[in-house]
Amino acid sequence: MSTISRLNAKFGHSKIVPVERLTYHKRTLTSAVNSLIERLDQTLEVLSNIADLRRTKVADCKAPMAIKKRGNLLIKIGYGKRNRTMNEDLSLRAFTSVAEAIDYLNAVKLMLRNGELDYIVKEYIDMLRLRAQLAREAAKETDNSLSGHPIVREMVIKPVSKLKVVK
Repeated sequence: MSTISRLNAKFGHSKIVPVERLTYHKRTLTSAVNSLIERLDQTLEVLSNIADLRRTKVADCKAPMAIKKRGNLLIKIGYGKRNRTMNEDLSLRAFTSVAEAIDYLNAVKLMLRNGELDYIVKEYIDMLRLRAQLAREAAKETDNSLSGHPIVREMVIKPVSKLKVVK
């Protein structure tokens, strides 16, 4: 048995192995609120390690919902990994001290736990669901070029004597 044969026998498969598909679990209001609270906790953990905002580097202030810009701490309560704006009222807020920002985040966290922001989160999830549905419908309606119909192009060949020469 050669080295390559032993290597191939040890790792992988010689044929494609069928893998079962992951089932889609629809995003619920509870799971969305829990993910928001989890990201708020991560942000609070990063901000609690900052002693002095003025002397802290920008890279040390990066958190899921906070960044440092021009000496201010910008907080944005957003949804998902990219921190998308859910509502203009929860958009960027600038803070000059870390303590104020931590108090703000704790207040938002309490509001999320009490269900006071459920209408904003539900509205945003419904918008994402509608957007995905419209995208699926648009993908079905598009005329893809792989339908099997040949592309016919007309080519006109003119004799050289009829071409205009630009001087």
